[in-house]
Amino acid sequence: MDASKKVDLKIIIIGALGVGKTSLLHQYVHKTFYEDYRTTLGASILTKVVAVDNTPLKLQVPKETAAAWCKEKDIPYFEVSAKNNINVAEAFETLAKQALTTVRIFESYLTDSIKLTPNDKPKKSCC
Repeated sequence: MDASKKVDLKIIIIGALGVGKTSLLHQYVHKTFYEDYRTTLGASILTKVVAVDNTPLKLQVPKETAAAWCKEKDIPYFEVSAKNNINVAEAFETLAKQALTTVRIFESYLTDSIKLTPNDKPKKSCC
């Protein structure tokens, strides 16, 4: 993978109502913690650009609730605290590194282009 190529990744935050998913996002993206939040219904998306192995990554972080999703998908689980800024950056950076590794594996199977027609004109035969 070209290190100058920007990669966009989406990270999904899961958890029960009121556990601090929005606080976690704000701590990671804006380095802020607010004591009071209104319940976020639906999706809340924040974006942050980070560099992993000299590759710029644009992380879009929507929130989603799902039971045992991490375990089912074999995705790392982190206990974090947005209020005390514990494991916030580490969690996002670990996930970004794993996602970039997966992107690189898939890109290794892709070709630059596929030609459907030959460059030369077909030769005509006579008779």
